[in-house]
Amino acid sequence: ADPIGRATTARDVIDALAAHTDLCGFADRLTDSTDRSVAHNDAKLANFLFRDDRAICLVDLDTVMEGAAYFDVADLIRSGTSKADEDDPEAAAHGARAELVDAILDSYTRARSSTTPRENLEVATLCVVYEQALRFATDHVLGDAYYRTTRPRQNLDRARGQLVLLESLRVLFGR
Repeated sequence: ADPIGRATTARDVIDALAAHTDLCGFADRLTDSTDRSVAHNDAKLANFLFRDDRAICLVDLDTVMEGAAYFDVADLIRSGTSKADEDDPEAAAHGARAELVDAILDSYTRARSSTTPRENLEVATLCVVYEQALRFATDHVLGDAYYRTTRPRQNLDRARGQLVLLESLRVLFGR
């Protein structure tokens, strides 16, 4: 659907999203193959409360429910490892910082004494970044109805940035 005629402004993003549809089935398979537990379901960096550069708790608890921890780790990687702010209109700046990705993945597996294969965490990360790019692009096409914006095409810029992040993560993970 293109209710306000914006799809043409997002054609490059729509085409790029179509090139990553291989990720669509992975999320369901990961969710089905893991034990469900309490998950935050929005564990982006902005939802952590810090004191003296140390995370002390996770806030914004309206999304807490049964889920898969893979996706909490993945959203933390998505939101905390980009070289640019999510709203940065310069899409090329959005590549992942490999050292932070590795630190998050290594810390998670150590802290949980996890038997979760790193491969599953990597695939979950790709799925979450893809989903967020899709959500930003959809919101742009639908008229910015969900995500708050402060300038024209902000959600389209966000989608482009997530796609650059996705590409850099695919290279980093060899996928």
